Amino acid sequence: MNYYLKIKSLPNNPCYNTISNAPPSEPFERSNTVPPFGTRTLPDILNADIDPRIDDRYEKIPAPWEEHNITFDLSLTAFKKEDTSETVFRQEFAHLREKYAAYKEAFTDESKSEKVAAASFYPKDPDEPDQTRLNDDSTVFNAELEGISLALKFKRKRFLRSVIYTDSLSAAIQALQGKIFKNKNVSRIYNLLAKMTLRTKVVLVWIPSHVGIPGNEKVDAESDGMLFPVAYASKKLTDREQKYSVIERETRRRLRG
Repeated sequence: MNYYLKIKSLPNNPCYNTISNAPPSEPFERSNTVPPFGTRTLPDILNADIDPRIDDRYEKIPAPWEEHNITFDLSLTAFKKEDTSETVFRQEFAHLREKYAAYKEAFTDESKSEKVAAASFYPKDPDEPDQTRLNDDSTVFNAELEGISLALKFKRKRFLRSVIYTDSLSAAIQALQGKIFKNKNVSRIYNLLAKMTLRTKVVLVWIPSHVGIPGNEKVDAESDGMLFPVAYASKKLTDREQKYSVIERETRRRLRG
């Protein structure tokens, strides 16, 4: 069963289709032909109360023409957070900001509570969502990726030079420097970067969190705010929402007769 479950999670494996699309067992019951492995094993999987619907462990190696030319600046990783004061980090960040003064900047962040995950970027863009709630079972890693994705979508339309400051070191390295993807979100961002860097220059810079860097503190507060419910009465409705709110109330009134 372990082999069955492993192959079921690897769509690029040559045996994947023979397991996922295994024929039913009925035709083999009146025959001397041995059923294929997938057909023989599925009853055992079901009897063991294991859900055969397994999420794919997505793997992809990009072709040479699909590769991006993004620049990574991880220079601040040379400073150990436990040994470095916030003042030093802010000074070093100021130097980085001077280095990329000609670039349009953005900050990304993610937040995760026991039940909710969220991602955001700053500065705000009136035409694009600047924060998003993720599925309740999303991981911190996927929230990190979504924050970077939001910033990339904002920048690809407007700027020839962009710098993205993120405190998501694991996502930055694994998602964008790797060559073998085991996560669909990683592949999605990689493809977005590949398209962007054909006409723009993108620099991804790691910065430490919670050391008083203004842009990082701002986006951190926004993503944290997505974790907590907002009272409906305190929400400012858009014109569209107000219109449909009136329609909904009128519909309910008529249904009550």
